[in-house]
Amino acid sequence: MHQGKQVNQATVRNAVFNAAGESFWGLQTALVSSATVLTVLLTRLGSGPLMISSISAIEAGGIVIPQIFGVYIFSSAAQRKKRIILWHWFAVIPFLFFMGLLVCCGSALPKLFERWVLLFFFGCFNVRIGIVSAIWMDWLAHLYDTKTRGTVMGIGFGCSATTGIFGGLLAGKIIRGVHDTREYGDLYLAAGLIAFLSISLFWFINDSTIKTEPSLPVPPLRALINDFKESLRHANFRAFLVGRLLATAGFCILPFVTVYYTSATGGGLSEGAVVSCGSAQAAGFALANILLGRLGDRFGHRVGLMIGAGMQVVTMGIVLTGAGTIRCVCAFASVGICVSAGLVSHYNMLFETCPHANRTAHIVAGNFIIGLGVLVFPVLAGLTIARWGLPVVFVVSAIVSAVALVWFMFFVKEPRRSQNNNFAVT
Repeated sequence: MHQGKQVNQATVRNAVFNAAGESFWGLQTALVSSATVLTVLLTRLGSGPLMISSISAIEAGGIVIPQIFGVYIFSSAAQRKKRIILWHWFAVIPFLFFMGLLVCCGSALPKLFERWVLLFFFGCFNVRIGIVSAIWMDWLAHLYDTKTRGTVMGIGFGCSATTGIFGGLLAGKIIRGVHDTREYGDLYLAAGLIAFLSISLFWFINDSTIKTEPSLPVPPLRALINDFKESLRHANFRAFLVGRLLATAGFCILPFVTVYYTSATGGGLSEGAVVSCGSAQAAGFALANILLGRLGDRFGHRVGLMIGAGMQVVTMGIVLTGAGTIRCVCAFASVGICVSAGLVSHYNMLFETCPHANRTAHIVAGNFIIGLGVLVFPVLAGLTIARWGLPVVFVVSAIVSAVALVWFMFFVKEPRRSQNNNFAVT
């Protein structure tokens, strides 16, 4: 009984620091949101549809494809928390400062040079996050048991999104009074300081149970490939990947929602107004994280993926059937729900479809395959927009998202009900 109480207290403590750290991370993310702030900044610097479409490709592809390297860098169980935090301090967060300093000095640079270097720093930031992200998620998964994992992660991401509401509103207010792109640099510098504080809070997470585990052996590439193959032998995992690829293809146009509402067709909203409306994404994300996490713990996380795909169709419907501020707010709120499903529900399904003991390799395999699509789909969307315009791409996105919903409903099984997956709910 006493041991159970200690375990519960440790879980609550970890949940509190996780929520606090995620809260500050959500605040800094919203201050420099790629979907709104970076999109507006690059547009002001003269970027066309192809460069705007590359934002999604760089962000998502940069996060998921390099995850394989984390298996080799963060193999020590005893040192994992320390190495994760130091990695963020010295390999990730500095690029926020680099972006801030670049934009602050932008008036002395050619716009072409500035926007390409800005994208390069943005790519470096996301690639470094990608290297640590699978290990980070596996580390969190070890801290909580299956019955509470979705709820705790949902609360953490929900807190992140809640502070993101204020970050988005603040960024929008600042941008309304901005007449020079150099002032966007202050947002990136502030985001860097807040990110440093955020990651520092994770130092207080108690992962003593993980430290007693043996360190992960650094696997030869052949062994890692064998683990990948073992994951892909399972039909339900393959079906899950197909569904996620369809959902990703149907929602690779997020930066163009911002472009649409700043255009005359979308209501001609000011840049600051659209950034403020973008805070609704954080609100939808916050609510969905808590609800989808709890719903997934009770009924399985496949339902969250179905909700996410359905809301992608709703988002495109909102965009295609009206313009103006209210429509913009509703669209971004719906986007937040979609993003939540692609995070909370996606990762928990990855955890629970693992057919072997090497969950990190399974996560890397799944995200690597999805990442290949993520690199291609936004570029195709940008080329299509340049040729046929935004409405065509929005219609195609709605159709592909509807196909993803049907696929999850009829072809993906709930892992918790599978009798063939001994590792499904570990």
